[in-house]
Amino acid sequence: MIDPQYIKNIIPQAYQQELENSLYRLPFYYTESIGYNQNSPKTSGIKYLDNIGLSHSLIDNNQIQSDYWSLFKPILYFFNEKTKVNVLKVVRARLRLTVQHPEKEKYLFNKPHTDLPDFKQPYKTLIVYLNQSDGDTFIFNKFYNEKEDYSEVLKDLDKKIILRQKPIRGDGIYFEGHQYHSGNTPTQHKSRYLINFDFTI
Repeated sequence: MIDPQYIKNIIPQAYQQELENSLYRLPFYYTESIGYNQNSPKTSGIKYLDNIGLSHSLIDNNQIQSDYWSLFKPILYFFNEKTKVNVLKVVRARLRLTVQHPEKEKYLFNKPHTDLPDFKQPYKTLIVYLNQSDGDTFIFNKFYNEKEDYSEVLKDLDKKIILRQKPIRGDGIYFEGHQYHSGNTPTQHKSRYLINFDFTI
């Protein structure tokens, strides 16, 4: 088990600009919920924004899905240089685009989730920000349990925030894959781009 780690300057400055420029020519696809596939609770004390979003799949089930994978793959090499963490297998890699929402001010965060709730092995998650934006990332002191109802997960979750980070281009957050986390919708910027890696080590 690792504690969530905020890592500065994973991506070199020149490469940051190249990646950000590429985002504007990539196809992104509509996603009904940016909270992945955790079931919504019938009742809970936490109000979250189950916002729509856009995504571009690079790898899914350890299979390359996009011709653009080679452009983003070097991020993992830079991550290894920074942390000495050896990535064994990339289970999923996905680009995410979140845009402004008119009711964002009513909510603290978007839908808390884990990326791969059905993945039985331990895995790690790495989020890397690809543009300068707002819309904080939240990491919670709560882990996925398939026997636990989602309404129980949300109970007092706002008191279990152990890391909150504003998006800074080139920086990232590394944490346990089965740990609940949430993105947030930008209010000061039109868009929030990041790449999300789920992998074994």
